[in-house]
Amino acid sequence: MRARRGPRDSEPEADLLGRELTRRLEVRLAELPKKQQAAFVMARFEGLSHQEIATALGTSVSATKSLIHRALEALRAELRDAGHIETGAS
Repeated sequence: MRARRGPRDSEPEADLLGRELTRRLEVRLAELPKKQQAAFVMARFEGLSHQEIATALGTSVSATKSLIHRALEALRAELRDAGHIETGAS
């Protein structure tokens, strides 16, 4: 008789994959140009507005949006490379 696998049986593997993905994204974020990194962190983790970020970085709102967009594209590329999103997905 085989034991039934419960949902917890796959958790260690999922946890390991999640930690590896998090590590890869943290490394990629640290590799970004400093203004991209700062703009992304302020937008996504600190919840600042584009205007607030622009003021903090000494850039225009348009430049701030561009910095955040380029950071997101770099992180999406890392997810694609890791096989977590399909090529062509935006």
